[in-house]
Amino acid sequence: AKAQGPGVLMKFSPEDLLLERERIRLEERATLERQKRDRDKKGIAGGKRLSDSEWDKLEQLLRMIRGTRSTVLEAMVFCLDHCDWAIEITECIAESLTILETDWPLKMARLMLVSDILHNTASSRPAAWAYRREFERSLPDIF
Repeated sequence: AKAQGPGVLMKFSPEDLLLERERIRLEERATLERQKRDRDKKGIAGGKRLSDSEWDKLEQLLRMIRGTRSTVLEAMVFCLDHCDWAIEITECIAESLTILETDWPLKMARLMLVSDILHNTASSRPAAWAYRREFERSLPDIF
């Protein structure tokens, strides 16, 4: 139970508590992985850090993506144009796919983006292959 004011307690169902524990566990795990990658990613392909404006653009693309060709294409082009930032981009996409409250159509559109990125990892773009390496690490957590 959680205090909501002087002398008032709210009761949570066991299911709510399990969901909250799982959310906290996933957040802590993502934080630890991000910290480890920050230490380990110096000098590896895809290890650069996004600027605040690039980070905002990525988050906007992930929020606005739909199952249409144009929105998936726009997000994929952004990702492939930023291959040197593959680690952070992959982490962001993976985290967006693990949010429990996200509607299924939005998750499906994001999975279409992952599919398109993976399809294009063999392109001539330098460091595009880094996405395959990073998604191999994060996909088990998503599924």
